[in-house]
Amino acid sequence: MGNQGKFDAMVYSVLCELRSIYPHISVAVVLAYMPTEATAKKYGADTIFPEGIETAPKRYAIFWRNKWLTEQAQYVVTYITRPFGGAAQFAELARSRGKRVLDVLEK
Repeated sequence: MGNQGKFDAMVYSVLCELRSIYPHISVAVVLAYMPTEATAKKYGADTIFPEGIETAPKRYAIFWRNKWLTEQAQYVVTYITRPFGGAAQFAELARSRGKRVLDVLEK
């Protein structure tokens, strides 16, 4: 998962809780920017900084990270509240790569 919004924070919290019950679950927060001391304190060893992302211009780092995530994932879970913006673009990118996209708001 990423770490930019409230949905990411909620997902991280739920997965950490599930990991305490089911130790085989692994949790990874994929960073778009170089890790900071605050990031390390908040997520500990649960972070991944994808190789190559440091070459992406800062303005495109989140898109680069999301593209990398879609290449790694089988399933993508989203929380899309509007048909435009980062979450909607991420879902479309995942669909275009043949990934199963589950939107928690979709009926």
